[in-house]
Amino acid sequence: MADLPTGIATFVFTDIEASTTMLQRLGTLYVEVLEDHDRIIRQSFGQLRGVEVSNEGDAFFYAFGSAADAVAAALDAQRKLHRHSWPDGGTVRIRVGLHTGAAELGGTNYVGIAVNKAARISAAGHGGQVLLSGDAVTAAGDTLGDGVSLIDLGEHRFKDLDEPTRVYQALAADLPGNFPPIRSLDTRPNNLPSVASEFVGRAAETDRVCELVEAARVVSLVGPGGTGKTRLAINVASRLLPRYRDGVTFVSLESIEDPELVSSAVATALEVDVGDRPATETVTHALRESHKLLVLDNFEHVLDARTLVGTIVERAPDVTVLVTSRVLLRVRGEHVFNVPPMSTGDGVELFIARAAAADPLLDVGEAERAVIDGIVARLDSLPLAIELAAARVRLFGVAGLADRLSDRLAVLTSGADDAPGRHRTLRNTISWSHDLLDASAKLALAQLSVFVGGFTLDAAEAIVDPAHGPVEAVATLLDGSIIDRRLIAGETRFTMLDSIRDFASEQLAASGQEAMVRKRHAEYFAELARAARDLLEGPAQMAWLQRLGDEHDNLRAVARYCLEAREPDRALVAVGASWRFWHRRGHLVEARDVLTRLLALPGADPVARTEGLNGRAAIAYWLGDYESAERDYVELLPIFEGLGATSRVAETLFGLSTTVAFLGALDRAFEYADAAKEAYERAGDSEGSRRVSAAKSFVAWQAGKLEESLELWSSTRDLYEQAGDIAEALQTQAAMAAVTHRLGRTPEAIGMLIDVLGGMWRIEDVAGTVMAVDLMAAVVATRDPVDGVTLAGAAARHRESLGGGLAPEAVGLPHRPPNG
Repeated sequence: MADLPTGIATFVFTDIEASTTMLQRLGTLYVEVLEDHDRIIRQSFGQLRGVEVSNEGDAFFYAFGSAADAVAAALDAQRKLHRHSWPDGGTVRIRVGLHTGAAELGGTNYVGIAVNKAARISAAGHGGQVLLSGDAVTAAGDTLGDGVSLIDLGEHRFKDLDEPTRVYQALAADLPGNFPPIRSLDTRPNNLPSVASEFVGRAAETDRVCELVEAARVVSLVGPGGTGKTRLAINVASRLLPRYRDGVTFVSLESIEDPELVSSAVATALEVDVGDRPATETVTHALRESHKLLVLDNFEHVLDARTLVGTIVERAPDVTVLVTSRVLLRVRGEHVFNVPPMSTGDGVELFIARAAAADPLLDVGEAERAVIDGIVARLDSLPLAIELAAARVRLFGVAGLADRLSDRLAVLTSGADDAPGRHRTLRNTISWSHDLLDASAKLALAQLSVFVGGFTLDAAEAIVDPAHGPVEAVATLLDGSIIDRRLIAGETRFTMLDSIRDFASEQLAASGQEAMVRKRHAEYFAELARAARDLLEGPAQMAWLQRLGDEHDNLRAVARYCLEAREPDRALVAVGASWRFWHRRGHLVEARDVLTRLLALPGADPVARTEGLNGRAAIAYWLGDYESAERDYVELLPIFEGLGATSRVAETLFGLSTTVAFLGALDRAFEYADAAKEAYERAGDSEGSRRVSAAKSFVAWQAGKLEESLELWSSTRDLYEQAGDIAEALQTQAAMAAVTHRLGRTPEAIGMLIDVLGGMWRIEDVAGTVMAVDLMAAVVATRDPVDGVTLAGAAARHRESLGGGLAPEAVGLPHRPPNG
């Protein structure tokens, strides 16, 4: 052994946290763990001139001549232990305590108060933590090195030491830094579990829960599995610990299966002997004069024990209960905090922190960060899923992991070996919640998995088997945090995380009911589209555009299912009848592609086929493909006539009128407009006059009859405004502006277009906005060619995303860029 430092030395004590538990778990593998641990400690400490004084079991005692060297050695050892691949996927965390003082030798070893102080400081820490006395900090001075900082933990008293000691924690950017309060005589009593990794993000949530805990007697952190309820509760309890005279008692209920045993578990955590008395009486007696925060973790599967919470609140007035659960307790005075997934930013930081721990060679640049952002989004920003995914980076790499996440439940496995069983894989944590449901709720969840992007209660009632009580099932799933709800435009909408939906979809496939449920889903949205078709014009259009926007993913799901099943009818109606939504929201190419594929399938019902043809014709028109639009309208006309659908005949004639006008057939366009007027009159549709007026306005415009066209457009706009059809009124004003410009009244035209652009933006009419920008480009170009071309370029880029647009003649843009 090298000579022991004399004079003033820095003493360092280390030991493995929970080594006995590790030995029991690993058995003979523990020998390998201890050998690796010893090698790392000796390498890190020896290379910085530390002298090994003694080694007993997993504990080391070192002496250094330099305090800065001692701190650097301790942090180096923590890094190597943190990054090391341990047997069976476990972790090894050491506590490290340092103190600088007089090096008094007694034979071949040190004696004196300085050694005892270093040992006490080490014992007060947590695995992964490096603690220093104030004397060690003074001795190190400003030589701790780049990236190392200190947190002042205040003065603490330790057993057998007369004077309090100021304690600091050493921090390094690449090591966990968030730990429970240290264990000193001044620390409020607590049994908060140590955590292996730093708590990332959740600042706003922590603040809000702290406020609730300080204001209420019972606070429940509620949310689906994997949202980080336990970690949030520990973080809150650690922050609030100094405010409770009798500290914090943490009770894990994970392994308790019988609600009758919950009182006993609480008594055990409180370290009180139940004896012959009922456990509940023992607990409430022990707490009656306590000023304490009681944390009850994982309450969802022992809900019948909730009366204990009420009894504690009643009999122990200074005790606050913080609960984590996937299900509401529904006890008197309960304040609920729904724990959401992480914010995207916090999720990315959590991923990077955990991935760096799993793969020390990981280099995260801008490109990798962008990929990680996408990974976090695909994982619903769910902390458990993020941690499981980050652990896979070492195997797949960031890009490879992103490619594999289409099957989340298969990829996100093999969590930390010391994690609860339900948290080892994403499937386990979802299954844990699923197992708490009764048979009806399980079946309802499987059937609700057909919804994509959420659902309303009406939709759930249409899909879920009535025998299983759809309303009661939704309430049960909501209380169990398996689904969530949000309010949109005054309507309650329910959602579920994609990971839960993936799991529920598997259950649906296994139930043998998938085809039946998907047909119900398709029929519901076909009926919704039928109801929306005529209401997408007029005063209700904005509400229905919003409604269909909320259901866009469900409409897509209907189309996918019908194409795969080769049963086109429901999707032809769902997409075709709602074509105005796809148009106004800028999904033109997608809608035409879907309708074309559906119309190509054989055996479609004639009525359903008319919806598909009409929708495709209208979309083709707005894409500027007038030949295709005319073909579909011409095919439609005799079908509607044969069905005796006079109002649909009138609509088709109106569509033909404006379409052939673009093709230069102005005489036919006037004929179609007159025929449309007659058909509207036969159908008793008094409001059809505005359509006829629009058609004739348009034909007059194309024929160069500008004054007549402007007069007709003006009356048409008035008709649309009277009918409450905002979108068509704006579209008509855009046409009026084009005509006004061609009449030489350019300033007036620009003012009209400014109003149109503002209106289209407010109603989120994507196609209408692009059209208005095109018109503005044409008008502005006559005064300022540079600004005109700039606007035209912007319109061209947006038109490209739409897949097309109105013809140049419609917007007066002979100078349109070639790709426009």
